[in-house]
Amino acid sequence: MTESKKKRIVELIDTILNSIANEGISTESLLYQAKELATLVGTNKDDTRWMDHELGGYPRKGKIVPDYRIVDFVASVPSPEGFRPFDADWDYRHSMVGNVKNFTYGIRLSIAQLEQADKPIIYTNTETHQSPKRRDDTSRYENPTIDVQIPFHSTLTIKRMHGIVASVRKRIHDFVLEHRDLTFDDSSDEVIIHKDDLLDSKVYENLTPTDDFLLHVNEINKCYKTGAYTAAGILSRKLIENLLYYVMERAYKEKPEKRKKIYNEYENRTEGFRKLIIIFDANFNDDFRKYCGITKKPGIEKQIQILNEIKDDLDMATHNLPIILDEKDIMRIIPKIISASKFLRRIHDSMP
Repeated sequence: MTESKKKRIVELIDTILNSIANEGISTESLLYQAKELATLVGTNKDDTRWMDHELGGYPRKGKIVPDYRIVDFVASVPSPEGFRPFDADWDYRHSMVGNVKNFTYGIRLSIAQLEQADKPIIYTNTETHQSPKRRDDTSRYENPTIDVQIPFHSTLTIKRMHGIVASVRKRIHDFVLEHRDLTFDDSSDEVIIHKDDLLDSKVYENLTPTDDFLLHVNEINKCYKTGAYTAAGILSRKLIENLLYYVMERAYKEKPEKRKKIYNEYENRTEGFRKLIIIFDANFNDDFRKYCGITKKPGIEKQIQILNEIKDDLDMATHNLPIILDEKDIMRIIPKIISASKFLRRIHDSMP
């Protein structure tokens, strides 16, 4: 990473943190600075997508607004003659309670529109509701209700708008704090986001003469530290799949008939992850149970379940292009990777 790039990152972090409490500096300006920081450090796309939506407004379709943009309203039913038509920048759901409607709106306006408003925003709408029809002898066989158009209006107050703006500024502040203690890899153009390793390399040492597993673990930790969460997840799947194969291969080194089931000689590669798990499960009592250190059946079933969950969870990221993992996804999956790794390593080390 160039010195100028490092300097700019540090400069942005200091500028944003020093400006966040200054109400004279617009939230829009802070978002643009935060977006530049996100680009420089290579953060995950969820952060930059959120910044883009705050700057340009949330799209009307296909995107749920953040919780802090969900606002409750109480709108009266009497017709507010003269109000402008309902603005489509709002999503809503409602319930009727007497003559009052309770609304929950997802506010989609840009942060600049909310921050620059100098008066409350009034929204109106007209909805169709069924009202009881007056009964007489000639209409008793007709539909007992009629459709009635009911106008209403709601007000987004300045206080509520300021509350949304405050929430955005807090999220910017939290985002910058996450990157304040960055370290830099001088040998490349990478920013180290996390200092701690995701996986403990000791669990994977000395499994092969060339330490292939350890090399993979180092790659996974590097991906995690630089924010490449999808890559870390896919490599973790590869790690467990190959560790499972390696344990089974060791068990079947003198059992060629069983070894044939886990290695596809025609394609010169191991069988697929799903097939390996099925074979491992089917032969567990005969070939692996005495080495695993778990005596009770539920504990063994849990470990088999974890292997299946790792495959299913990370297959989605591997085989579906639109799926991008974020840090929360990785932190949800990694305990399963650790548990499966220790379980398989225990079997490996206990074998003769």
